[in-house]
Amino acid sequence: MYQDAAKIIPAVADGDVVGASENQGSDVHDITQAVTADKPTLRLNVLNGHPVFRFDGTDDLKGTFGGGAIAQPNTILAMAQLSVAGAGDANTYNLCDSMTTGRAALYKQTATWRIYATAVLTGGLADANWNAWLTLFNGVGSQFWHNGVSEAVGAAGASAMGGLTLGASDAQTNEWDGDIAELLIYASNLSTADQNQVGQYLATKFGTVWTDIP
Repeated sequence: MYQDAAKIIPAVADGDVVGASENQGSDVHDITQAVTADKPTLRLNVLNGHPVFRFDGTDDLKGTFGGGAIAQPNTILAMAQLSVAGAGDANTYNLCDSMTTGRAALYKQTATWRIYATAVLTGGLADANWNAWLTLFNGVGSQFWHNGVSEAVGAAGASAMGGLTLGASDAQTNEWDGDIAELLIYASNLSTADQNQVGQYLATKFGTVWTDIP
């Protein structure tokens, strides 16, 4: 994590702006933000002793994937919380999006959670809880869960992930209003056992609950 998009000044203190976040995998999939007013902030010891990125409804980080677009199937996991105000209003809030037009990995619109990859898959009512999200993009067999509980299954479109916009849509609108603690992306359809293993990892790390997917 860095305060600047050039990745020179580390972000380490509570309240530091975050202008860049380096991918922890082997590929170059970093996300950046050069405009200070649009940078999320680092908040320490927020969830079970762990830090989070705090987005205030105007912030985002964005970058293309160095190895090219990730075709479906792909699996995205996130630990995040939408604000109470955001969960209760009629606005749209994107937790994360692709760099591909017509692709939204996970977002809240009106009163419901949704995913989109050229087709909308609508889940249950929005809330302001800490949720471990698991999203599978797999054409007509797409599905998403929160805390291991299925939200919806069906067709969500076949759009690939060309990159990542964290805390906003690809157009850098509909910015997230809340906290994001962790985001994991797998270029595959994880087995149920692996889905539960990663879901339990997030729940254990952040002190939340995960119900194993049957």
